[in-house]
Amino acid sequence: MPRISRLRARGSRGRSVIALLPRLRESRKLRLFETACDVLRDHPGHARGWVRWTDRVFYPRPGGGIASLSELWGRRQPGAVRSFVNLMGLLRAQTVRPALRWALAEKEAAL
Repeated sequence: MPRISRLRARGSRGRSVIALLPRLRESRKLRLFETACDVLRDHPGHARGWVRWTDRVFYPRPGGGIASLSELWGRRQPGAVRSFVNLMGLLRAQTVRPALRWALAEKEAAL
């Protein structure tokens, strides 16, 4: 019996209850933004000690091997990267969240 048929057979007279996590009620764009913010934030309890995001992002070295961005940049990120990370931190603030939610809301298609 195909899987969908088994699910239907288990259903209550053709009705199903689907639980959505509150986070999934947010727009996909806002969830992507929040994921990017989570990547950029510090993780003090990281199992390998990779606290800063630059510790957790790697690139191939020209001569072989890999290195973290922290090894490449030290504690000083390039200006454009530092500005982007600072902007992401500003946009993550709770006071900005309602405006960000509005700006990233999924627009309904007009008929």
